[in-house]
Amino acid sequence: VSAAPAYYSHCHSHCRSRLHPAKPAHCVFCCCTLHLPTWTMVDTDLSLYLVTVIVASVVVLAAFLYRWFTSKHDYFLKQGINGPSPTVPTGTWTSAWKLLAGEEDLERIKRYGKVHGTFDGATPNLVVADPELIKLVLQDEAAKFRSRRAFKVKNLILHKSLLAIEGSEAKSIKQVANAALSAENIKRLMPRINRTVDSLTQQVTKESKVDAKVNVSKCVVEYLSDALAFTLFGLDLNADEKLKKQFITTVNCAFAVSNPQSAFAVSPFLFDSLGSLDDFVLRKDCLSFLTSLCYSVLKERRSQEVNTEGKAVDFLDLLLAAAEEEKKVAA
Repeated sequence: VSAAPAYYSHCHSHCRSRLHPAKPAHCVFCCCTLHLPTWTMVDTDLSLYLVTVIVASVVVLAAFLYRWFTSKHDYFLKQGINGPSPTVPTGTWTSAWKLLAGEEDLERIKRYGKVHGTFDGATPNLVVADPELIKLVLQDEAAKFRSRRAFKVKNLILHKSLLAIEGSEAKSIKQVANAALSAENIKRLMPRINRTVDSLTQQVTKESKVDAKVNVSKCVVEYLSDALAFTLFGLDLNADEKLKKQFITTVNCAFAVSNPQSAFAVSPFLFDSLGSLDDFVLRKDCLSFLTSLCYSVLKERRSQEVNTEGKAVDFLDLLLAAAEEEKKVAA
């Protein structure tokens, strides 16, 4: 490397030699000592220090993350609960995007039993596929479960949905929902449900007469649309073709199953900060349609007196009546 011009003042004026590779501080020809400025050595020491700090920080961060991810990996093992072995950082989602939705769950139930443990990243999940135990948790012993795991969504409307609420808010809403969905009230909804089942039967019969092959998916989506609209809101979709088309599109969107295509597709399930589950719960355009519909129907119902005695009711009637009763009890 050629000596910098500033260094020549320390050697003879006629000497323009290169620095000796083995002795970079001496002139090759005249052997005069070239006094290199001290900042070059300081700069080298500083660079070495920074590299050391960066490497040490990366090692410490990696160790911390590994410890954080694996700190709960023995959660089910300590309790004697079977389950697949988790890995870092995906937990038991390693091959989730390679299988159809639900396929992996069925395989694990066969292998580990109806009750087993899985991990979403570092979060432990207890999978329960035993109907009697599910009934015990959701009905008989529901009061003993303080909260629930909720979907982390960013949309303000979805944030108030039953999938997203948690804590004390979830408890108060659950009380109203349970009152509206009592066994007695479900019986009162049966006439509406039976009517939509009759419509499904007629639709399938009609399709079978036209063609030997029946599009079952189409019939089921139309049935779900009819059942939800009539049972929840008291809306007859056959009376409004435009509303029927929009409702069927929304239901088709809500019940569609999309299989993840890569590890990045499941990242919102594993790490809340890496994405949003909004579109997984309900697409934005479908949410907008349902929100507008709910506001419209609620506005109409609230302008009327809440009275469900002796009349054909839908779920919204029962829900409003339960909410009014809850207000009276609280007062």
